[in-house]
This record gives sequence, structure tokens and C-alpha cells, in this order.
Amino acid sequence: MAVFQGLPDQALLRILTAGVRQAERQGTVLMRTDDVADCFYLIIEGRVEVRDREGVPLTTLDSSNVVGEMGLFAPDFKRNADVVVIRDAVLVHGTKLPHQLPRAGTDPALESRLRLTST
Repeated sequence: MAVFQGLPDQALLRILTAGVRQAERQGTVLMRTDDVADCFYLIIEGRVEVRDREGVPLTTLDSSNVVGEMGLFAPDFKRNADVVVIRDAVLVHGTKLPHQLPRAGTDPALESRLRLTST
């Protein structure tokens, strides 16, 4: 979870507890190219594949990885790939709703991380 690495436990806990744990079956499309990036997924179990517009696999991600995290940091960001479950998965589905995220101004480490990821 490189984007979250180094954050204080309290900030990380607020991000993760804002999410909902869910199970998804192989073949489920979690994200589609050009959708508004309004959520992210933390992979607890299973595996997902990131694919380009033509369906060509770009990478696979498994437990302890996060996919779609730009949805946390970039308002109105559009997805640039599809994400498909390729092995039944347990995920934490998080959104960027303002009341669900730590306030950057109250957490210097998170504020710094947000600045770094948005440049």
C-alpha cells in the first residue's frame, strides 16, 4: 500500500474504516475505463487484474494491495483502466465522500502525502 505507507495509524484507520468489506466473485468488474474515480479497493484476499482499454492485462494485484486510490486524491479523475477480479476476492471498498476521509489540514503527514500524490 505504497500510497498509504508511512501514514500514522490513526489516519490509515480512518481511511480503512470508511470502507465496506465485501466479497466479489471471479469475473466481477470493479472499475471501468473512463468511469469517475470515486472509490478505491483494498484487497484482503484474492486477486484482481488491471487491463487497458483493449482488455490487455497490465498487472495483477493481490492481498495487501490497493487499487483505484487516485479516487481519494483527485476530484473528477477518470479511470484509465479496467479492474477485474480474477480470483474470488474479499475487499474493502472505500469512497472519497468528505465525511469519510481524514481532513488533510488536521493531519500533517496525510496533508504532505496528498500534496506528493497530486503533483
